[in-house]
Amino acid sequence: MAQDITGSDYWSEIRSIAENVKQDVRENEGDVSDAVHEAIDGHQWVIYTSYNLDVLKHCSDESAGIDEGIIDANAALAEGGLSRLTAQLACCAMERDVYDELDGWSGPEDDEATEEDTERDEALEGAGNEYAAALKEEVGSCDSCAVAMINGVRCHEAGCPRYARLKSLESRVAAIEAA
Repeated sequence: MAQDITGSDYWSEIRSIAENVKQDVRENEGDVSDAVHEAIDGHQWVIYTSYNLDVLKHCSDESAGIDEGIIDANAALAEGGLSRLTAQLACCAMERDVYDELDGWSGPEDDEATEEDTERDEALEGAGNEYAAALKEEVGSCDSCAVAMINGVRCHEAGCPRYARLKSLESRVAAIEAA
C-alpha cells in the first residue's frame, strides 16, 4: 500500500519538479512545456492511482483539467472508470502547480538580468529609498503584457516573460523597505 502524501511532501515535490524542469531546459535547450509534461506524465503520483486522491487533496486546483477543457470527465469514466478520471485529474493538477511554481519562467533567458537591467541597477544602487521607488515604478509596468489590478494586487498575464524578473524586483523592493 502506498504511503499517504502530506501537503508538505506534495509542495516539496512540486518545487523539486520545477527546479528539475529548469535544469533540463537549460542543459538540453528544450521546451518548457515539453519538459513539464514529461516530468508529470511519468511521475509515480500520476501513474500509481493509489496516490491520485492525495495529489487532488493537496493541489491548488483539483479540477484544472476539466476547467481547461483538457479532460472530458464522462469519457474518462466510460473508458476507465474512476481510476482513469482521478489519474487524469492528478496529472493536470500537478502540471498546473508546476507551472505556477515556475512563475512565468519560460527559459534560460529569464535567469539573467539584461545588460540594461544591470546598468540601471548599478546606477541606482546606494540610493536607498530612491532605489526602492525606482524599482516600485518598474514593477508597476510591464511592456510584455497587460497588467491588471485584482483586489489591489498586480497580476500579469499567464506566460508573461517579464513576470519572473518583476517578481524578483518586488522582493528586492520589500527587502530595501524593510531595512
